[in-house]
Amino acid sequence: MPPLSISGRIIEVKYRYCEMSLAEFLKFAKECGYDGVELRATQITSETTVRQAEEFRKLADELNINISSCMVPGISADEEGLKSLERFISVAKALRCNMLKVWIGDVEWIKRACDLLEPHNISLIVQTHIGGPFETLDSSLETLEKISRKNFGLQYDPSHFFVKKQDYGEKAVKKLGKNIFQISIQNIRPAEPDEPDVIKEKDSYYARCLVGDPRGLDYKSVFKGLKEIGFDGYIVLNEPKPKQIPLKEFAIKSAQELRKLWEN
Repeated sequence: MPPLSISGRIIEVKYRYCEMSLAEFLKFAKECGYDGVELRATQITSETTVRQAEEFRKLADELNINISSCMVPGISADEEGLKSLERFISVAKALRCNMLKVWIGDVEWIKRACDLLEPHNISLIVQTHIGGPFETLDSSLETLEKISRKNFGLQYDPSHFFVKKQDYGEKAVKKLGKNIFQISIQNIRPAEPDEPDVIKEKDSYYARCLVGDPRGLDYKSVFKGLKEIGFDGYIVLNEPKPKQIPLKEFAIKSAQELRKLWEN
């Protein structure tokens, strides 16, 4: 089975700060059964020094846990954003993180960013997401063709294709193929307008649910497609802080369910 990672999003508050220190989060991830962590820009910030990154890497080595990706802080689709990315390379190398994640859809910027990272053997990933050039299968394939860089790929998030009423399962995965560098897991289900914490997208309503909930996404189909393309990247639990059950129980159950889904 591919390695499992857990995103710092699960302990992040309003995209502003995290409820655990990075050391605590690394230990939490290990205790909950994950092989790696995705670090947010609220965890590795523009103020993080190379020396601090080396200390984090030392702890990760002691725990035998990897950094599946880092979200680059202070990024924008302009020259300043490229400078921020270049400054971050030394931190990424200290963390031994070869996958950087950005929220940018500008094709020319991504090309330049990939060219900047290529000599350092670092790849760039963008999550498929509502809004922008990676919100549907067709737009994703079209944009990937325009970028055409070996060190650029997707963190494929089927939930956003699901919300856009796209095919997100086996067929979609096979079409995206080797462009999928990682997969992002967050489970949602159709909901009624009066349900608590409902998510509205145009005229449709959704609610978050646990991995393995039969009302949610068909991850068996997604995983079947991943197996067929020979996927060996990280499966990243990218859920926000849960409301259904306590945090640690949620993280452990999610890891167990993901392993079960892959094996079946």
